Parts: sequence; C-alpha cells; structure tokens
Amino acid sequence: MNIRISIIGHPACRRYRKMRQRTLDAVESVNTECALEEINDTARLSAYNPLSLPLLLINGVPVASQNPPRTEEIAKWLQQKAP
Repeated sequence: MNIRISIIGHPACRRYRKMRQRTLDAVESVNTECALEEINDTARLSAYNPLSLPLLLINGVPVASQNPPRTEEIAKWLQQKAP
C-alpha cells in the first residue's frame, strides 16, 4: 500500500460519516492504492482531543480536523502523496 489514510472519530458523528464518505470518493477518483484505517473505538479515541475530532491523517500527517474537507481537496492531497 502506498498511502496510509486514517480517519479518527465516532461513527455516530455526522461529520465523521461525511469525512469518511468524501475520503472514499477521493480514493476512488485518484485510482491510487491506499490503506484506510478507521479509529473509532472509545479506548483509542481517548488519546485524542475530542474537540479536534473527526481527524483525517494521510501518511500520519494531519490534513483535516473537525470539518470535512471537500472531495477534491482530499484527492489533491492524495495525488501529492502518491509516489
């Protein structure tokens, strides 16, 4: 897998669901191999500031927090990270 994507937040959160869907759409549009990890269990979420969730990481680097970015922005970030 070339790109690691992590989405951190709770699945019941509207913003989390929107961020997840937009990320999946962006991955599909750029046609790049990506490994998607969803961190949403309470024990692991407690390590993060709840005010910064949901959180989107690409290769371990935070790229979006709280408000889901547009699909086009995520696709652009993925293209920049692709080898």
